[in-house]
Amino acid sequence: MADIVGEPAERLIAWAFARFVQSALWCVAHGEDGLDAMADAAVLAGLIGV
Repeated sequence: MADIVGEPAERLIAWAFARFVQSALWCVAHGEDGLDAMADAAVLAGLIGV
């Protein structure tokens, strides 16, 4: 995917990480469980060394 859009893979992973965290926060703000989104974010964080 990174080659197709011409962006470094690390940048795309960081973007996806931020979106998962945003999704988790949205869920919590609306009374829902955001644990799945945070678990996904944790996986991505491991890929980018956060």
